[in-house]
Amino acid sequence: HSSTHFKDLRYYYFHNCIYDNLYQDIERQEAISTNHLLCTLEPDYKLLLVGDARMAPSELMEKYGAINYYERNETSGIVWLKQIAEHFTHCIWLNPDSPRFWNHLTVQMTRKLFPMFPLTIDGLGQAVKKLVMKK
Repeated sequence: HSSTHFKDLRYYYFHNCIYDNLYQDIERQEAISTNHLLCTLEPDYKLLLVGDARMAPSELMEKYGAINYYERNETSGIVWLKQIAEHFTHCIWLNPDSPRFWNHLTVQMTRKLFPMFPLTIDGLGQAVKKLVMKK
């Protein structure tokens, strides 16, 4: 119970983009409403999103654009990402791809919402600094 560890650690899964649900298991069977999380998690939670942010533009910008046919998203992915970025005061995106691949349209759109860092030792250091900065 010292100040050198996480008080609360939660993790959820998504494929390409966040829509109506996040998942508590990697198989994406145990859904939890994204809206529920936004209503119950305090804005000061530190949020780390991990993914390459490369997807078909329709997955990010269109209603029912989710790649998974059974994921019937009424709200486009970009709207969900904006809501998440506006809700949490400290959030970053870790990208496993080299920054030389970040010129993709959906990566650029995602970077406008979240500070993006490479998933490297240096990138993690920069990301943590950003997360602990006072706003």
